[in-house]
Amino acid sequence: MIFVATQDQDSPRNKAISQLVSSYRKTFNELVITELELGLETQSGLKKQLNESASFVNDEFNRLSVISTGMANDLQHKSYWVYAIMVFVTIGLSLVLSYVMAHMMTKPITKLVRGMNSFMQRPDKEVELHITTKTEELVSLASTFVVLTQKVNEQFKEIDDKSQLTQRQNNELIKVNAELDRFVYSVAHDLRSPLTSLLGLVNLVKLELQNPSVNHYFEMMTKSIHKLDGFIKDIVSYSKNSRLELQPEELNMEEMVNSVIEANRYINSELKLDYRLKKNGSPMLLSDRRRVETILSNLITNAFRYWDAEKTVLNLSIGLAQAPQGMEISIADNGIGIANHHLDKIFKMFYRASENSQGTGLGLFIVKEAVEKIGGEIEVSSKLGVGTRFILRLPTLDQERIETLKLIGQQSPGLTVLV
Repeated sequence: MIFVATQDQDSPRNKAISQLVSSYRKTFNELVITELELGLETQSGLKKQLNESASFVNDEFNRLSVISTGMANDLQHKSYWVYAIMVFVTIGLSLVLSYVMAHMMTKPITKLVRGMNSFMQRPDKEVELHITTKTEELVSLASTFVVLTQKVNEQFKEIDDKSQLTQRQNNELIKVNAELDRFVYSVAHDLRSPLTSLLGLVNLVKLELQNPSVNHYFEMMTKSIHKLDGFIKDIVSYSKNSRLELQPEELNMEEMVNSVIEANRYINSELKLDYRLKKNGSPMLLSDRRRVETILSNLITNAFRYWDAEKTVLNLSIGLAQAPQGMEISIADNGIGIANHHLDKIFKMFYRASENSQGTGLGLFIVKEAVEKIGGEIEVSSKLGVGTRFILRLPTLDQERIETLKLIGQQSPGLTVLV
């Protein structure tokens, strides 16, 4: 910069201007120096230092951010493991505590169960339970069980005493029954012998007298003797049915039925018989001959005995049909029939549906007993003035059925009355 002096340099004005210029020059130079120190560009001076410092701070901040991020990730990863370990530890502790608690709770129950099992195996043995638990219900249950076992033991002892008493009574009954059987056979023999003699004497006197006026009385005597003889036979038959064991054999039911028919065909000279036998399948049946004969004889004889005199012909229809496990036998007649109010009682001992009955009241009772003895069933349907129909279902008496009948006391399903 060039300043031109046009006036006197020593004048005050010039001095002031000179000082001002000097001050300006000094300030300008200081400004230049300051700018140089600050740096005219970013590559020098204070700006450079500031830029370098800012760059350093930024780098350090970035490094710190990376480090903190890594540490955060590491802490997060470690926290997962810590969480997993805590979960497993918690589960493990829960299982251990559950096992301990369950053991503490089930220990008295286990003792109680063992005591129950021991009691079930040996009911006659006393069971002692020492259960210590804070659960009042279990203590009460154990105490109740002990009391129960004591009562059961007392009942077993009572049952055993009564069983022994029953056994003694059964032995006595067996002995009495054996003696009764011998008595029945003895009495039957002793009674039938004089009856046979008496019947012979009655017939002899009747032939010798030849007096029609007294023949009626001889007929009455003959009927009474036959009735008493039939009663004795029924008692013997009942005794045999109760005492004798089952003896199965192959039976020709057609021949047995025809034999009974022939034995009764001429029971009444005024009787006209229309007999029909229907077969469905083989007539053979494995059963007990004595009892089957008793059943057929009583039922068929009743058809002849109680025929309707107002009808000219006795229609007797007998059916034999093979069943899956035995045979079904039907016996139907057109006799006098049975009133409805008698049907449920005709199988009772000594029951007679009519005061004019010719029987002893034992026939149908013996039939029912014999049917039950061989495990069969009997049904009856009847209408007064029309006729009666009996249906028998007799099983095959194989060894298995015989054993079953023995186990159940030789009791069958029984009888059915159809009104």
